[in-house]
Amino acid sequence: MNEAKEAGLKHGVTVPLFGPFGQLSVASFASRFDDVDPEYRLSRLNALAWQFHHAFAEIRAVIGG
Repeated sequence: MNEAKEAGLKHGVTVPLFGPFGQLSVASFASRFDDVDPEYRLSRLNALAWQFHHAFAEIRAVIGG
């Protein structure tokens, strides 16, 4: 949290993503603005995190990761 404050970040949320076979990913969203309430948009952030996770999995499959 101290590092985030030093970077000017004031608000944030981390979304855990649980995949098959015990895979775990996280997506974090942060803002430096005072008037941001990440919990207000949590459903959209969850959807965005899952879209990122899905796209990353497809890319990883193509490049053989």
